Amino acid sequence: MEVVLFMLIAPTLIDRITAVAVGLWVLALLTLLQWAAEEQILLSDLSQTAPLATWWAAHFVHFGWQHFLSNAANFAVLYCLVMRHLPLGLWALMLMLLPPWISFCVLSAEGAVVYRGFSGLLCGLAFVGALCQLWRNTLIALAVLLGLSGKILWELLPGFNPGYAKAWLGGDIAVSAHWSGALGGVVILLLYSLWASYRRLPLPWSKPGP
Repeated sequence: MEVVLFMLIAPTLIDRITAVAVGLWVLALLTLLQWAAEEQILLSDLSQTAPLATWWAAHFVHFGWQHFLSNAANFAVLYCLVMRHLPLGLWALMLMLLPPWISFCVLSAEGAVVYRGFSGLLCGLAFVGALCQLWRNTLIALAVLLGLSGKILWELLPGFNPGYAKAWLGGDIAVSAHWSGALGGVVILLLYSLWASYRRLPLPWSKPGP
């Protein structure tokens, strides 16, 4: 009887432990890299003259601790709402492939801007997480999708001021980072789903969990 109960409970427990571990790992990574940037140990500003490594590093550091706390809080909320059930393989792909794609879009669209911040990656992760949650937590997923879409559309409107929060964030908002993050995330989700279907693995939106 105990063995049967363990087999029923263990997958849920493992999913929960994995979900908490992934969330804490991302927050710890962001904190460590922010400290390294503040101490000038890490070269992290994305610009047209920066080394190629900053195409990844710039997305994990911020203009200051206030900017960091803003994105960390948004990550924690969105992670709990829609991102905690994403498969580890999809997490790995997103964290590897989204940064250079967003960097390319930022440099192409905004030229000489100096970019830092996790918000582009966060838009991609949250958009994908919400899409994968549509059949499990429909109202929450729809609210996240509508909120993110509304934010992106607002930023794309003529006359939008990217410096409206500069006093708090320490820099201008890179509008192209947000739409490119969401778009890139959807493309990665489609590619991952095709691969998972070919390998007969669970699809991201069908993954069981608490």
